[in-house]
Amino acid sequence: MGNLTDLLPAGGATSVNDSTGATYADGDLFVSSTGIAYWKLNDGAEGWYEVGALKMDAAGSAEGSIATGQQCVLIIKADNTLWSIGQNTRGQLGLGDTTNRSVFTDTGIQAIYVTSVESISVIIKSDGSVWGAGRNDYGAIGDGSNTDRTSFTATNITSGATSVAVGTYNT
Repeated sequence: MGNLTDLLPAGGATSVNDSTGATYADGDLFVSSTGIAYWKLNDGAEGWYEVGALKMDAAGSAEGSIATGQQCVLIIKADNTLWSIGQNTRGQLGLGDTTNRSVFTDTGIQAIYVTSVESISVIIKSDGSVWGAGRNDYGAIGDGSNTDRTSFTATNITSGATSVAVGTYNT
């Protein structure tokens, strides 16, 4: 598996050690030096679930390819497919429902950038359009409504975006 870097906590309590002696917990997500994402299984075993190769930029960074929200994780694989796992109480996984997921699930969406906080997830598609899912009671998704969205919904930004930030009540 190689050295694990870029620890992104996603919950859990049982810890394990990798080859460097670092301690990690069940439910944590890691990226190896080769850009492969691994999920620490919440099964009490010292097993890792290989998620797959992440989208990497020319400098070898996975920035914008991994997002952690409120007990959820979204990743963009090397083929630009968006995958999500975890708590989904407000639809923040973008899967069309509010069912929690215990395995990474393909959203069926192609994306080039992802960010998430609390119960809101926002992506940028390859055409530069911005889409959001999850909590929207203050209009944080930017679709002109105050209705939670369980599927990624278009905002009024239809092209040209290259990065986006999201807060608890705003995008």
